[in-house]
Amino acid sequence: MLLLFAVLQVLPTQNFPPTDRPGTFADLRASVERACGLTEKLDASALLKREDRLAADVRGSHPSANAWLTLGCARGVLAGERVLAHEGYLMVAGNSWAQGAERAMQEVLKQRPADARAAEVLGLLALDDNEPDDLKSASASVVDAVERGVTSAGALRACAELAARTHADAGSRRCSERALRAGLDSTWHLLRLAQLAFRSRDTVRGSKLFIEGAAVARDTLARREVDWHLQWFLTPDERKEWSTVADGARGTWLRDKVISRDIRDGQPLGARLAEHFSRLEYVEANFRLSVSRRTREALRTGPNMDEGATQGNDQKVRSACEAGTISAVEWRFYPRWQTDFDDRGVVWMRFGAPSKRIRSNPSCRIPKIAEPPGEAREAWLYEIDGQRMLLNFEYEKYSGSVEATRLVEGVLGSYLCDVDAKRCGMTELSFAHWYASSGATNATPPSSEFVKPEDITHLHQEDAEYISVATTEDDNSPRGDKNVPLVSRLHRLWDPLSSAPIALVTYALPIKDLSVQESAGKRTTVVDLELRQWAPAADRWRDTTFSRHFNVPDTSVKRPNVVGFVVVPSTSTVSAWSLVATQSDHRRGRAYDVRTSGLQDGPVVLSDLVLGSEAQGLTWNLHNVEIPLAPTTVLDRNTAVALYYQIKSTAARSDLRTTVALFKVEGGVARGTPARQVAFDQAVSSGVNEVAPTLDVSRLDKGSYLLEVRLTDANGTVLTRRNVALDLE
Repeated sequence: MLLLFAVLQVLPTQNFPPTDRPGTFADLRASVERACGLTEKLDASALLKREDRLAADVRGSHPSANAWLTLGCARGVLAGERVLAHEGYLMVAGNSWAQGAERAMQEVLKQRPADARAAEVLGLLALDDNEPDDLKSASASVVDAVERGVTSAGALRACAELAARTHADAGSRRCSERALRAGLDSTWHLLRLAQLAFRSRDTVRGSKLFIEGAAVARDTLARREVDWHLQWFLTPDERKEWSTVADGARGTWLRDKVISRDIRDGQPLGARLAEHFSRLEYVEANFRLSVSRRTREALRTGPNMDEGATQGNDQKVRSACEAGTISAVEWRFYPRWQTDFDDRGVVWMRFGAPSKRIRSNPSCRIPKIAEPPGEAREAWLYEIDGQRMLLNFEYEKYSGSVEATRLVEGVLGSYLCDVDAKRCGMTELSFAHWYASSGATNATPPSSEFVKPEDITHLHQEDAEYISVATTEDDNSPRGDKNVPLVSRLHRLWDPLSSAPIALVTYALPIKDLSVQESAGKRTTVVDLELRQWAPAADRWRDTTFSRHFNVPDTSVKRPNVVGFVVVPSTSTVSAWSLVATQSDHRRGRAYDVRTSGLQDGPVVLSDLVLGSEAQGLTWNLHNVEIPLAPTTVLDRNTAVALYYQIKSTAARSDLRTTVALFKVEGGVARGTPARQVAFDQAVSSGVNEVAPTLDVSRLDKGSYLLEVRLTDANGTVLTRRNVALDLE
């Protein structure tokens, strides 16, 4: 489950190094000079003089292609040097040197469509510039040049990327395939082909190409291209781990991370990568930061430059005609590590569209008070697995947009009444105090504010948790109209007769959250379930779909859940699994574990541990052996706990000893000393051995526990161990 409140003390934040968008150049000047064949090193003043002289040469009638080419190269070098541009031929005030250079190169290609140098430089500049001068025209010119025989690496890169941006997919595909045949920029072109495959809904091919692109990334530039995509869904810890993975293991490592997300989300194979590219196209169209390079760094690290955002606003918001007009304090609550997209884009890349999106320009609700509408505000509400994540955005000065682009904390506003009752109430209290203090009534002004300082502090803490999750985690699960809190557990076992790996999956569904039908005095419900398993060592994905028809008791006081289980073929190395429950009226719930360790391999190994309780009324008949189950994982201390597990041995042994220990768990950490422990001698035969002890837990306190089973040899050496979590009530 997505735990929004798991960590209060230290909140994870993105710690990615700033990563430029693929196609940008750390040293654009050197790249342009190399493509143009320029060797003379000039300072900025000399570069400007050269451009003035060459611009004069093309002002006459019918300038030659060579004249345009030399002017385009001169302007391209100025763009690479990041020199401030000025008005000039084919350039108006506000145009960049890159735009002027691109226009010059377009003139070259009008006269010489196969000019390799012009196509190369046009491609370099268009890729480096997030918003090329004329994207469609630049794309068409570069594609045409490649079709006419231009084969330079830069032209092929630009051809593939620009054509993809303009949805000229066939042209983009031809450019990438041509580059791959020539052995040029494999990672770049495999990633573009992956994007095109996902765009055409070929998720199998898209996933294969993306993983292959990551696997063949060897140099710094290629790895950076992969990193740029991964930064949008890997967690900070995964990002650190990725940076240490050996080149030869990168493809497998990434495959496992992506497939585990598909398992977690209850989605088909390849869905997470397909959604990544789908979200990317939406974000590029809607949340791009359209500002100069000089402004971007300030937007990444500096505070909000709006004079209305001050430290005193945490005080002002407690007493205001409309609290939504009070900006958040100036500090950047979310430290950006990139400047391609605004903060909304970062969240959208990780979580997709919110369940509710509120846009507002709040203003004082009293007509007599002449206040202009406030600056833009947005509230995004996500509802995932029954938990809420509320994010607030505000307008930011110099962001290149009039929309709310900046993640903020500690804000109120009447527009939040549609998504948060608590903040709505605090907004009303803020207004009530302001109104009582304004002299609009004859009442005595209140002696203290209705919204306390600690209330705003708590909002900051809550918002910080939401921002941390929204910018470090990700989700792609379908969201139902009503969440069903599904509890499930997968147990990896072996068939005692054949030794074939099997999975026992137990589940429990609260009756109060299900759609129940009544007919002829009977209450029933139907639930569809989908089980997914992933075993990376075996490269094996399994899907199992089934439906269950339950008779629902008249009262759910004693048994508030419907419970069940399924036994399916499996693999002992399964390390990620999920179970999704749905009903026809769009109710949905899921349970998953994508960090579980598969069963060990060795001469003596343990299966997973199966807990049971006769009080839960569910048993599994395994070859005529009745095994009690406990799908809810909550056990009554006053009844015996049934434990079932298996020992698989390659040979008969009589020197083993089993220890069963229960450790109290507090704050998510198991104590070092067991609360209860029993040990006994254990003899096993070759093959699968079944063990089913009964545990008396009546003397233990209520709470969470970790039950561990470990096997030792005659020397006390631990051969194998497994554990399982449980709650006692």
